[in-house]
Amino acid sequence: MMKKKCQMAVLGAALTFSSWAVAQENVGNKLITIAENTPYLDETLVQENVLKECTALGTTFSDSLAEQLTASGFEVQKSARLDITKGDVVQAQLVTMTSGGSIMFGKQMGGSVKVTIYHDGKVTGAKSFTRTSGGGMFGVYRGACSILGKVSNVLGQDVAKWVIEQK
Repeated sequence: MMKKKCQMAVLGAALTFSSWAVAQENVGNKLITIAENTPYLDETLVQENVLKECTALGTTFSDSLAEQLTASGFEVQKSARLDITKGDVVQAQLVTMTSGGSIMFGKQMGGSVKVTIYHDGKVTGAKSFTRTSGGGMFGVYRGACSILGKVSNVLGQDVAKWVIEQK
């Protein structure tokens, strides 16, 4: 009788551990698809000089988003073309990227992004984010693309935090 109780206890512990391990594996490997280069929602809303000179902003945003999601235990798949009907997809679109100011009066840079989360084609969340920057210390001596790159990077971090909260 004691032998049977020990066997049951061992079996129960094994089942509990294996269920926990599978749950941990599923949490750690949750697949999210994002764009490899986040596009603009409407390029006519973006200053012409920014479009011509700061061509890496979409990639900077996507890389930042992927890095933060991966660090939080998600598996991130980047795609050239998003299919929102399959799995978990974070669709982001850069709405604005503005560059203004001067060395004399300081720089005013900023950007915004619109984000929609899909699960098998159904919207599970949507939000917009905005960030501005003067470039920090010695920002008046930094180029617009450098400052907007940092804005894109921080926007990616902001979006990742929100996506993690939604999951």
